[in-house]
Amino acid sequence: MYGDLGVHTPKITKESKKNNFTTFLPHGVELMENDNYMELLKKGLLELFSDERVLEYSKEKKINNIDDCSKFFISSSKLQLESLSYNYYIINTKFNMFCGIIINISYLGIEKYYPHVTEYIDNLKKSWFLEFYLLPQLWGKNWMRYYLVQMVNIHTEQGYKYFFCLVHIDHLRCQKFLEAKEFVRVGGFIDDKGRLLYKLKL
Repeated sequence: MYGDLGVHTPKITKESKKNNFTTFLPHGVELMENDNYMELLKKGLLELFSDERVLEYSKEKKINNIDDCSKFFISSSKLQLESLSYNYYIINTKFNMFCGIIINISYLGIEKYYPHVTEYIDNLKKSWFLEFYLLPQLWGKNWMRYYLVQMVNIHTEQGYKYFFCLVHIDHLRCQKFLEAKEFVRVGGFIDDKGRLLYKLKL
């Protein structure tokens, strides 16, 4: 219903070469049965979601230990089976390195978890919510700019036109990043957690 969840390799460009041909690895049964990848992802997720810089505006994502990573995968599998959200893990295959994650929340997930934003979305069934997290040592290198564009391209090829992100009002770095990628702030919106709504229409 929501498109091919197979491995997606970004198009080869000068920037992708610089990023060592990084691959999007989707959450799914094949991944869960691959011990090598699971070990890599558990260590990577623990590193990512235990870092205070990453958690500054996303404290609910905190992972304390490897057991928490297992719970994260179980929860992700359930959400995927219910067509609520899909995780794409960013893996540097050249160095066998976990880089980050992009969480894609479908319109069903938006209705369930973010009902307070639906009145600001014109065409819900053609929309995705995006959450993205990158290891801090990769910040400032334009990597997530590249990954986000590729993720949006995957969805637009399947007919989706609207992309949304919730960003804390104090998270100026993320706001600047989104504005550089032509996301615009949805006027009048701020939720009870102090988050602004940004929108990209293609």
